[in-house]
Amino acid sequence: MPYTLLLQLPVPKHQVGAKNGNIPLGSACLKLAADTHTQARVELVPEALATHGGDAAIIEYLCEKGPEILGISLTCWNVERSLYVAGEVKKRCGCRIMAGGPEVTPDNPITQSPVIDFRVYGEGEEIFVKLLNDPGFWEAQEASGCSPSFFTGSENPYIKGILDPGPEEIMLLETQRGCPYGCKFCYYNKSRKGLTFLSDEKVLEGIQWAVDNKVSELYLLDPSLNARPGLKDLLKEIAKINRQKEVSLRSEIRAEWIDAEAAELFAAAGFTVFEIGLQSTCQQAQKLMGRKTDLKRFVAGVNHLKANGILSTVDLIIGLPGDDLTSFSRSLGFVKENELDDDMQVFPLALLPGTAFRKESQELGLTFQEKPPYTILETPGFSRDEITLALDWAESLFEMDLITPPEVDLSWKTSGCPAHRKVCLGSHELTATFVVNQETTLAEARRVATRLSHPYKVVITPDAEDEELAFNILSEFVNHNPQTPLEIVWVEPQSLPQAARLIDELPLSRPHFLDNDLTLLDDRPGNRAILCTLIGQDPAALPVPLGRSLKSYTLETLPTREELESLEDLDGAVIDAEDGDTLKAWQETMAPHADEIFPVAFSDHEAMARWRRLTGPGDWGL
Repeated sequence: MPYTLLLQLPVPKHQVGAKNGNIPLGSACLKLAADTHTQARVELVPEALATHGGDAAIIEYLCEKGPEILGISLTCWNVERSLYVAGEVKKRCGCRIMAGGPEVTPDNPITQSPVIDFRVYGEGEEIFVKLLNDPGFWEAQEASGCSPSFFTGSENPYIKGILDPGPEEIMLLETQRGCPYGCKFCYYNKSRKGLTFLSDEKVLEGIQWAVDNKVSELYLLDPSLNARPGLKDLLKEIAKINRQKEVSLRSEIRAEWIDAEAAELFAAAGFTVFEIGLQSTCQQAQKLMGRKTDLKRFVAGVNHLKANGILSTVDLIIGLPGDDLTSFSRSLGFVKENELDDDMQVFPLALLPGTAFRKESQELGLTFQEKPPYTILETPGFSRDEITLALDWAESLFEMDLITPPEVDLSWKTSGCPAHRKVCLGSHELTATFVVNQETTLAEARRVATRLSHPYKVVITPDAEDEELAFNILSEFVNHNPQTPLEIVWVEPQSLPQAARLIDELPLSRPHFLDNDLTLLDDRPGNRAILCTLIGQDPAALPVPLGRSLKSYTLETLPTREELESLEDLDGAVIDAEDGDTLKAWQETMAPHADEIFPVAFSDHEAMARWRRLTGPGDWGL
């Protein structure tokens, strides 16, 4: 029987060690099916390595394991990187590539890649078992699957020890497949008709495991929880298990379904957050997307949840067919007037493969990015500038940043001396921060290039005066990791660094997912997968996308709160000082005001880690 490895890559980010919810639930379901119905050896690539390993580190791991089959889970944020990794492994090891996930649809040219030997449309358990048991089935090259019996008959992958909550302490529980609604922007029902529900007993078994194992957050993956028959009775049983509300439950729901009784039952069961799609109040937009909303009942449902201490995350979509800037502004006003903005998600429409809007895009006059994440660019109702303006209006009205810049998390010293930062992912040691100084050699960089994290930082210190050597080191890293985001940090350079040259000439994949995803954050030409940071006493602006400048302070010039609040035309501050009691005391004084002052980072590794602990949970670092 063929030896199989299953890989799911994460959402690309600039923050080393950031949370991104890369939980390979689909791969775990495939392994459960294989363990039950075949004699094959199936393994998941370790979650930490898959999430935090650079391209080369993951490729090296896969080639060392030597699978006969490599299965990749493809989403809009990882499809191009996954195909690159799979292609490299296939060239070196000769394995066959099986691909599944939301991106694998007949209308998606990206997943028609010759790298893939077999495409799975929809649910994969039954097809995966056939591929393992019948080598001749590979000749079909693709198949569409729906696996209700595998879903309802399988064990829970957490209980079986295939998945664990990890450092994020998050558990996913799939309690139904399919969706009763046919929203044209969504692909929930792309490969199945009807709904399949996990039994109440298995749902409760999963929740009991979460309570027993002290899971912080349990996400029920139902696309609309209200579709479940007998939900109120199930909630009463959940409340008995989660009586102390140790576990915070989250899910998605239609607000119109929620009455006072349902809201009370949700609260008693431990639900704390629901994502609720409003999308638009425009009747024409609702008609075209196939999602009619009773606005009075919507408001009533959210208020019932609010009265029971449950947060509603309300979604609005910019650029829906039938909508325009005027009607979208009315949707914004509706949310504000009815006090539905405790938590908001406002984002442009994405024309995802396999959705009705993607199929109807030409007749609807929709222009969108050809590469992921397929963001809408222009519609009959929205010009390109108006899409940006709609987002600006939403940020202004709700006083929030809907597209946030990368965090300031810099450190490159230990005990006052420059030092690489390494992270351990099980048995794998990777470099997360590489420091370039006057003693660094290209040979040293070549040794590190295959063992970088995803993402990684390169810090260029003041004494690293050889700009060509720094460029060659960066090129070496990027050549081995062309899909991995990175940050370049210049510390007190003698002259303005040639950031534009690096952005233009480094061989990073273009357009990278982040190029498209962050267009609304910074639309200047250049690669937005490369973050450029300049640290200095009076730093100039860097003329590149995602270029930022931070003012440097020392232990002798530690800034006051007022100074940090008044920084203008800069992106934050860096305290370049050796760790010690004075710095600890300053951090403890400033930490309660972290949300009010400009972002602060520290040159010392331990001081940076402590500042993150002091200023709240946020994204965790490795």
